[in-house]
Amino acid sequence: TGIWNHSDFCLVHPVTRGIVMLGRSDGTLNPNGIRFGSAEIYSIVDQFKGEVLDSLCVAQRNSETGNERVILFLKVSETKKKKRKEAEYFSFIEMHNI
Repeated sequence: TGIWNHSDFCLVHPVTRGIVMLGRSDGTLNPNGIRFGSAEIYSIVDQFKGEVLDSLCVAQRNSETGNERVILFLKVSETKKKKRKEAEYFSFIEMHNI
């Protein structure tokens, strides 16, 4: 009893003993007021096994506006990179009628 857990990171100021809220610790993202979990993103990424080797989904907050955007970093397999370069090459040829 007497314990409250809200799943956020916080810091207790050493002098004032006030609590400074640092951010969520449970993977909840909140871009423009739309709340969802990073697990939802990872479940989609998991559908590309063999093409995506690793991924990281993070929130980036704009310090001026307070708005948040979600950024997804992907480590793509070498085979997928090669196929993408080939597709870009053929798109370039097609665009320039070569």
